[in-house]
Amino acid sequence: MKEMTIQVQVRPAEYRLIIGHDLFAVLAEELQKSPLAARYAVITDSMVGPLWAAALVSALENAGLAAEQFVFPAGEAHKTRETKQMLENQMLERGFGRDTAVLALGGGVVGDVAGYVAATYMRGVPVVQIPTTTLAMADSSIGGKTGVDTPYGKNLIGAFHHPVRVYMDMKTLTTLDERNYRAGLAELVKHGFIKDLSILDFVQEHKELILKRDAAVLEKLFEKNCTVKNDVVSQDDQEKGLRQILNYGHTMGHAIEMGSQSDFIHGECVAIGMVFAAELACQRGICSREWAARQRTILQELGLPVDLPAALEAEEILRLMRMDKKVRQGQIQFVLPTQPGEVIFGAPVSEKEIMEAMKGDAL
Repeated sequence: MKEMTIQVQVRPAEYRLIIGHDLFAVLAEELQKSPLAARYAVITDSMVGPLWAAALVSALENAGLAAEQFVFPAGEAHKTRETKQMLENQMLERGFGRDTAVLALGGGVVGDVAGYVAATYMRGVPVVQIPTTTLAMADSSIGGKTGVDTPYGKNLIGAFHHPVRVYMDMKTLTTLDERNYRAGLAELVKHGFIKDLSILDFVQEHKELILKRDAAVLEKLFEKNCTVKNDVVSQDDQEKGLRQILNYGHTMGHAIEMGSQSDFIHGECVAIGMVFAAELACQRGICSREWAARQRTILQELGLPVDLPAALEAEEILRLMRMDKKVRQGQIQFVLPTQPGEVIFGAPVSEKEIMEAMKGDAL
């Protein structure tokens, strides 16, 4: 038997993040000067496509770039392997080859699906993330997580595939409905809860302007937010340690999202999940009631739900939690707050504790 060692140098991904207003022309000009591909597949959904895809494709074509739209039905229900296959088949039918780059234009679902397409198409092509929702700007467009849902749980199939660039255009938020706009703010203040308290101070000081979608204020807010996300992801690209803190609120949140059959959207579920995690931490004696109350107050001020859905049975929530990808050796794990701006991750929580917390006074 012969044996040899192959040494592979894996370098951290580096990419630019551009935050501004009316960025499509800027994006096209940059791709013209530094092309990523010979053809660009603009992947979007049936909600965002009619609003922004034509303007993006026009900007690209005006810069002499070849671009085509690929549209799939909007909504979490279409974040599936079947949707990914449909998009890949369409790209193959239209002759897109290895000299392709994907432009993901839309919210978190689009970013996840399009990013996953890019991760595997022709064994991997570049992807540019162009988030159009507060949720995608605050969280999913940064960090390289891509994937789809299955009947067994959310985001169970996917890959890490970092974008080569991210363009956050505040103009696209003007067409986002009020519910989704506010829901995305949950992921944003999450970064304040887990790491940077200045985000919370900024949100509370500029709450009215944020809710009015003031572009200048939003640019500053997303800059603060992205600094936190970048700091965490750069230290733990593959979510083997520190990056798990970004899952604050997600263990309960994902269970509600799956169990409510989309009656609650992702950001709303995360908001409820964070309040629940804080209740668990208080129950354990590792978090003060004052800090848990401030989190609840901030979320309520942003118009987000904070209470467990009355229609969702506790046993059903537990069943869905057992299917979460963060379960280790049969134990449900949580990110739990300890004090302002600090959390612990990978904390095993018994089903008894969960049941008791679901009956807690704070919920």
